[in-house]
Amino acid sequence: MTTRTQDIAQDLLRLSAQKLWAERANPVSMPTGTWIACFRTEDHVTWRSTDGAWQAQVERSGNGRHVSLALFCREVYVGRFDHCGWHTPRPGNRTRRPRPLVRSLPLPLAS
Repeated sequence: MTTRTQDIAQDLLRLSAQKLWAERANPVSMPTGTWIACFRTEDHVTWRSTDGAWQAQVERSGNGRHVSLALFCREVYVGRFDHCGWHTPRPGNRTRRPRPLVRSLPLPLAS
C-alpha cells in the first residue's frame, strides 16, 4: 500500500471510530453507518459490523478513569478512539483480541 492509501485508510478508520463514539448512546435498534461498515449493538458496549469483519468495544482503563472505544478488524486490533482523538496501536500491540461475545441468559421463572 502506498503512503497516500495508508493515510486515507487511517482517516476512514478515525472518522468511523469518531462516529461510533459520538453515537454510542443511540437506541440499540438504530444501526450506525460509518465509512468502513454499518454497525449494530445490543448492549452499548460492543458493536459488530453487519458483514462480521469489524468489531468495536468500549473499554475502561485499569484505574477506571479513562474510557475509550477499541476497534478490531477480523479480531486484529487496529486502534482506539477517546476524548483526545484517534490512537493507532504501538508496534507489536496488534496482538490484543476483542472480548468474546457474551449473551445474557434468560432468568429462570419462579414457580
